[in-house]
Amino acid sequence: MNFFSQQDQARRNTTVLVLLFLAAVLILIILTNILAAFTLWLMDGQVAGGYQAYQEAVNTLSYEKPKGILAYLSWQRLGLISLAVCGTVLCAIVYKWLQLSAGGKRVAESLGGQRINPNTTDANEKRALNVVEEMAIASGMPVPAVYLLAHEKGINAFAAGNTPADAVVGLTQGCIEQFNREQLQGVIAHEFSHILNGDMRLNIRLIAVLNGILFIGLIGSVLLRGNMVGYHSYSRRSRDGRLVMLAVALLAIGWLGKFFGNLIKAAVSRQREFLADASAVQFTRNPQGIADALKIIGGYSAGTKIENPNSSEVSHLFFGQAISKINALFATHPPLKERIQRIEPHWNGQFSSRGTTAKNNNQNSSNASFSGFQASAGAKASMTAETSQADATFSAHANADFSPQADASFATEGEINKVAQGLNSLPKVLVQRCHDPLGAISLVCALLLSENKTDQEKQLKIIQQSPFRGLSQQTRLATKELANSDRSFRLPLIELALPALMCMSAQQYASFKQLL
Repeated sequence: MNFFSQQDQARRNTTVLVLLFLAAVLILIILTNILAAFTLWLMDGQVAGGYQAYQEAVNTLSYEKPKGILAYLSWQRLGLISLAVCGTVLCAIVYKWLQLSAGGKRVAESLGGQRINPNTTDANEKRALNVVEEMAIASGMPVPAVYLLAHEKGINAFAAGNTPADAVVGLTQGCIEQFNREQLQGVIAHEFSHILNGDMRLNIRLIAVLNGILFIGLIGSVLLRGNMVGYHSYSRRSRDGRLVMLAVALLAIGWLGKFFGNLIKAAVSRQREFLADASAVQFTRNPQGIADALKIIGGYSAGTKIENPNSSEVSHLFFGQAISKINALFATHPPLKERIQRIEPHWNGQFSSRGTTAKNNNQNSSNASFSGFQASAGAKASMTAETSQADATFSAHANADFSPQADASFATEGEINKVAQGLNSLPKVLVQRCHDPLGAISLVCALLLSENKTDQEKQLKIIQQSPFRGLSQQTRLATKELANSDRSFRLPLIELALPALMCMSAQQYASFKQLL
């Protein structure tokens, strides 16, 4: 599998498809202008009056020859109509964009997702958090919050957000139950590639732009419902008939917008899925993990379907096809067989059964430790030889640039394994502190304490006066724990503490910020 050539091809195809999307929007605006001119022509009484209007005009000697539709396409009117249409579409886009500006949290909550508490005791949830932490630190980005779609039995996952700083990873209940650690790592690596390759922001933009196009159809729907009420009254037919025609025409424009928007959205998504699959293999250097995950999905009765009614709007965010029984033309994901064959060309075409998967999953869950990585036999052999270098590598990586641009230099063989080993070498008491909101706050305070005893006591007094009960005592304990640990662990500890810190309410955060 030539990963880099596939990535380049997917990026080129995506650029073309995005241009086609913009062209489709332009065509819809032109069609709306024509529709507006046609409607003005009808509403100006050129057609609706019929023979009776003609007779009345002749009797009063004021009959004028009806104007042609081209008379309503003057440059001035076209400009005004274009501004009105563009303004309406832009307002709808901005409205949706502002809704999504809260980051991936808004998307996850709209799907019924609940944030997995960093100090959860559930084995499956803990394993998912561990894999996300390892992948985030290895790829040089902040550790994202993880949301669980507890009511979704289908196997699926998604990444959402505007930037890596507000990104979240969402997992369905079926995903954390049916996958072992190696398969889960392949799926999460796929989602991280969406974050690092910029797909996540592109997907959010597609949601906003598509909403702007569909808004035209929504206006038509509202007009149609409003004017159909009482339309049986003869006295209202002549007055409302034109508005009904306008509403139907707007619905048609909206339907065309939805058709073109979903068509191009699906095509863009399919190309990015191939790119993400290739990047996941590049990150983990383990094609078997994501290939086995796809095989399990193919043999799982619930598939990847998402039951939440909001899933259609964000279907292109998911790891697998979120909507079942959809035409292949509008499918946001390539067929499973094609995805597997690109990763594993010699695949025999057989999907994995659910029973075998569940059994393997239980075995792996019972043996999983905080950072245990279920590697292949070959990988384990190489890890044994590299163990002596793991701590030094982790310490060097911990002090590296943690910006999203670091992903270009990441993809080195065994890097995630080394990060896992490095995390495993962190003092357990500090790791536990990172996963608790108050503990994470005390850790940050401890890292800011001065080495000068006089200044330190002043700082501790400020901490004692803060609204966080017990923080002063916890900070003193964290200071002692940090004193007994290597300084190179400090940046990774901050990265691990970010999800717990993000659990604070707005009021708590304001107090925390003032305290800092």
